[in-house]
This record gives sequence, structure tokens and C-alpha cells, in this order.
Amino acid sequence: MTFHASRFNIEGGLLGLGADVLLEVVHEMTSIRDLQTFIGLCQTTFHLSTHPRFGWAVATAITDTTGTKAIILRELKSVRYLLSSINKPGMGNTIRTAVFDITQDRETQLAASQTILSLTILQKNLTLRPQKSFIASCLVYIDGLNRLHKKNISFNEDFDEHHQERTTQWIKSIALPPITERFVSIKSQGSIAFALSLSGEIWVRGMDIDGTYTESEEWIVPPFFSTADGRLDSSRGRSAVRYFTLDTLNSFVFLHNGAVFAVGNLKMFKQYESSIPNFGFIELTSPTLVPIAEPSLTGALNTDAGEFGIFGVHKPVHYFRRMSCFLTSDGVVFARVSSDPEKEGYIFSPIDNALFFNGEGIHDMCYHDCHAYVTTGGRIVVVKGRRRVTTMADDLAHPLFVHPLPYSVTRLKRVLFVDEESVTIMKDDGTVQYLCKGTPIAKDVSDELRVMTFSDVYPFGMVTKKFSQSGTHYFFLLE
Repeated sequence: MTFHASRFNIEGGLLGLGADVLLEVVHEMTSIRDLQTFIGLCQTTFHLSTHPRFGWAVATAITDTTGTKAIILRELKSVRYLLSSINKPGMGNTIRTAVFDITQDRETQLAASQTILSLTILQKNLTLRPQKSFIASCLVYIDGLNRLHKKNISFNEDFDEHHQERTTQWIKSIALPPITERFVSIKSQGSIAFALSLSGEIWVRGMDIDGTYTESEEWIVPPFFSTADGRLDSSRGRSAVRYFTLDTLNSFVFLHNGAVFAVGNLKMFKQYESSIPNFGFIELTSPTLVPIAEPSLTGALNTDAGEFGIFGVHKPVHYFRRMSCFLTSDGVVFARVSSDPEKEGYIFSPIDNALFFNGEGIHDMCYHDCHAYVTTGGRIVVVKGRRRVTTMADDLAHPLFVHPLPYSVTRLKRVLFVDEESVTIMKDDGTVQYLCKGTPIAKDVSDELRVMTFSDVYPFGMVTKKFSQSGTHYFFLLE
């Protein structure tokens, strides 16, 4: 028996599939613009927004951080200007930007490859002649086919042909991993970069196999990151890499099972164990390491030894580079403090939320001119953020100001900038809000940001998917 193809047609076409199937379609979308277009097709798709499962359906697009265009800012002062809601006359010359559009890149002509999955910026101090040097920049990104690329980027600077020639020579010398390797994430703090492969190994540039720094431009897999099955050994068992981040002196790698490793310069951890080498690779969640607490910060918080090494009973889930703080799954901050000037290194002391944050856990943090703590209750607490034990507790106890979030804390994507008078935040839909001390109303500055970053490269209709830092650079990833 044969059937005509028409017998398999669905009455009403796509819209005849029903709400549940349409929500599955929405759930597969990673583009906020595609999502907005789909919801606005007709009354049937628009009514999906009132469905109880709509929040689940749009989660993929909201949390996705891929894009097609990057606006890169050279220095923090450019960010400070752009993220202010007031266009200050005469400051335009302080903005140093570069733009990368993957859809215009000749190396990624296939439609499937024209997505930026992850990007970072490498930096190098190059010499032109004796006593004359400059900082060169190289964009390294992962495309939609998980391939790694390098690209010369130029900012609006006074670089002549000699600077450009020297930069081109340096970029050519960067030996990327074999073209057969595929990657999912890449990060850099300028001179050192990590790239996580699909196979679960971490490739490193700027670091030798023993954790010391090197000037080599070759990407390698150090022994401690080498794996045959995509999992690394830890005191908690074998597990795959969940997340990694790079600080100025060292890097941190988080596994799915809760283990955390420090890589690179390890001198700051000498107070936990004097035998820790100056450079190398150690597990911070090892049971051989125990918490060291600063009494003025911990209050009645449980600081006993536990299954997570220096974090005790608290499971670390994230590290905030600019804050030099770890955040745990129960919303406890472990802050780096200088507790004893006579001893080498620092401690990461837990902060009692009951003592300083009205018992609310911490959801997000940010540091630029000040420290900002976002609580699970939807408050932004801004403090001076001094690191000495003698001043840190006092700063936390006496905030500069506290501002309510203008929406649920679950809608917050991240804090972009903070100073003594204001906080700039990004919502999960890519819009940007400016919160001013003493003013309860939030001001949407998304359009002003678009205008100040030049509307020809940040046109209406594009959505901000990510804001991040790489060394001294910051970038917006748009889609």
C-alpha cells in the first residue's frame, strides 16, 4: 500500500502543531531576535507568552551567550564613559574601540560557522626599537563549527605602518592548536589563554607544563589538563570541566563534581600549607586543606572543615576575577583578604550573610571603582571594597548606598559597572539599566549605549548577548 505525501500534512501547517510542540520549537532557539519574530507572527504564537511553560521555552535564548558581532573596548575608562547615562562633552576621544563581524569574515563563509561561540583577546608587549614598545592585540575566537581562529584587530589609535607590521609578524607567530581540534570556550587575561576542547582537554598559551609563565606562542596541553575520556582526576573523583576563569596571577578550573583547581602562581595560598609550590597545579577542594576564617567577617557562619577543602562545607561554583572572590552554591562569598602582613599569601575568608546582608545570599558581584553585591532578595549593596581586614568588615557594615533591582534577580544577566554614585546592570533580554544613588527609578540606557558605540556597528534590532573582560579589554557580544 502506498500513501501520498499529502496524507502526512498537518492541518493548519506549523501553527496546527499545538502549543506544546510550538513551545518545543521555541526552546530550541538560541537567538532572541528569532524568538521575538516568532512570537510576533500571529495571535497563535503571541498567546504562547501566556503559557505556563513559556519561561522554560525561552530559557535557551535568554541564557545563550553566542553572537555575530563584537564591539571591543580597549580600556576601563572607555567602559566608564560608555556605561554612564550622561554624555559628557569632550570624553569621546577616550573611547578606543574595535569591531569584529563574523558574517564579514572570509574564513567563515559557511552559514553554520557564522556564529561567535566564544572569544578573547591576546596581548603582547612588542618592541619597535630600543626603549620603544607598545601593546599589540590579537582576537582569538571560536566559530559555529567549533573551530579556533586568530584575527588582527586595530583600535582607533595612532599606530603607523611599523606598529602594524610588527603586530602582523607577532600574530603570524601564534601557533594555534591543530585544525582538527574543536573547542567550546576560550578565555584570556592578556598574556595567558585557556581553550576548552570538545574532548574535555584544556589547551594553554603562555604557560609551561609546570605552571610557570612562558613567552612561547605555542598552544600546549599541560599534563594536568590531559585526559583520554574528557575527565580530570580530583579528590572527589573523576569529572569533566564545567567552567574556568583566568585571574592576573593564576587561573581556576571548576569540575562538575564540585572540585576546584588553582593553576599558575600559587604563592597566595601559602598560608593554607607552606609546602605549596610557588608555581604549579593544586586542588583547593582537597581534604588536606582546611578553611581559614577571619572572625570579623564570619560571625556565626559555619567555618568547620568539610568536603570542599579551603571552602569547608560550602560548595564553590564561581570565581569573580575583579572581586577576587569565590561564590558558593548557598550564596556565601569567600573573599581574598590580607589577614597577616607577617605571613606570605592571602586567605579566602567566608563572609557571614546574616552579619552584613540581612541574611540574604549573594547572587552576583562586580568591582570597578567600588564593590557591588547583588543579594538573592533583589538588593544591590555598594561598598568601598578595601581589602585589609581592619577596613573590610567596616566597609561591609556601612554601605555607600543600597539600591533595589528594578526586576526579579533571576532576570539579571550581570552587573556591568559600579562607582560611588551609580550601578549599571544588564537584563537577560540584553537591555541596560542605569541606577543612581538616591533615585529609586531605573533609567534604560540601551539606546544611549547604542548611539555612543556608533549606531552603524550597533544598529537597532541587534541584541546584547554578553559583556565580558579579557585582560585590559572589555567587549559586548551582539546578535
